[in-house]
Amino acid sequence: MNFQIIIGRSHGGITRFITWDNLGSNNPLSKQKLKKLILNYNAELLFADKLIAIEGDSERILLNSIMRKINPTLLSEKIAIIPVGTNFKGFKDSLADLLFDKILLITDIDFSEKDTEDNNIYSTNKNIQLLFSSNLDTTIKDHPLNKTLKQEKSFLTKEWNLMPNGNLTNSDNDSISSNFKIVTEGYSNEFKFWPRTLESAMVTASHQNFDLYKKNELLRNDVKVSLDKNPYLLNDIEGKLLRSTVKKADFALNTLDFINNKTFRIPQYLKKGLEWFGNND
Repeated sequence: MNFQIIIGRSHGGITRFITWDNLGSNNPLSKQKLKKLILNYNAELLFADKLIAIEGDSERILLNSIMRKINPTLLSEKIAIIPVGTNFKGFKDSLADLLFDKILLITDIDFSEKDTEDNNIYSTNKNIQLLFSSNLDTTIKDHPLNKTLKQEKSFLTKEWNLMPNGNLTNSDNDSISSNFKIVTEGYSNEFKFWPRTLESAMVTASHQNFDLYKKNELLRNDVKVSLDKNPYLLNDIEGKLLRSTVKKADFALNTLDFINNKTFRIPQYLKKGLEWFGNND
C-alpha cells in the first residue's frame, strides 16, 4: 500500500531506474490518480513497455480483437491498456515519468452540434485539446472545431514527444521519433457525416458494417429513415442509432462477433493509431 517500488526501463541500450515516489513530482495529484487506477483496476502498466489509454469499457472490450485483425504481433508485446476517461491530463505527468516506449491515446471527438453564442462547434472532451495544443491549461473553448470538421479527414491525429517531466514537445521537425499519439474519429465518406463516438464510427465505417449491425437487430428499425433525413442523427446513439435494449457494453460484445468477418471494416482512426503503435522502427 505504501508503493515502495522501483521500475527498470531499457531504452536504446540505456537502463533507467524509476522510483515510484518520484513520479509526477510536479503534479502529486497525477500520482494519486494513477495509484487508484492500479489498486482498483490492474497493475499491468508497471510491467508494460507500451501503453494504450482509452476512455472506457467499450474500447477495452474491443481492442484485443481489433489488434488481432490489424496486427496480430501486438498481442505478443508487453502492452497495458488503461481507462483515462476524457481527461488524459490527470495522468499525463506520472505516465510520462514511467518512460513507456509508446503511448497511444484513443478518444472520441465528442463535438457538440448545439448552437453557441459565437456559432462555433466545440468538443466536450478535454482530450481533444491534444490535437491542437501542448498547453493543457487551455480550455476546449480555445479550440473550435469548425475548420477541422470542414476538412472532412478520414481520421484526426497528432504526434508529440512526451518528456519525462510531463512536457509535450512538437515532433514534426524533431529527429527523435514521437512516443505519444492521439487519434480520434474522422469523416465517413460513405455516409457523408462525421461520427462523434466509437459506436457511430463502427457502424458507419462501411455499408457492410451498417448492414451487419442492422441484420443482427442492433440498430433501430427506423435507422434508415434517420439516415436519409440527416446522417448526423446517427450520432444520437441512444435515441436514433441503437435499439433501446442495446447498451454500449452490449454493442461492444456483439461487435466482437463481427470483427473477424472479412467484410467488416475497422474505422480509420483505430487502424492508423494501432499501425503506428505496432511500428517498432
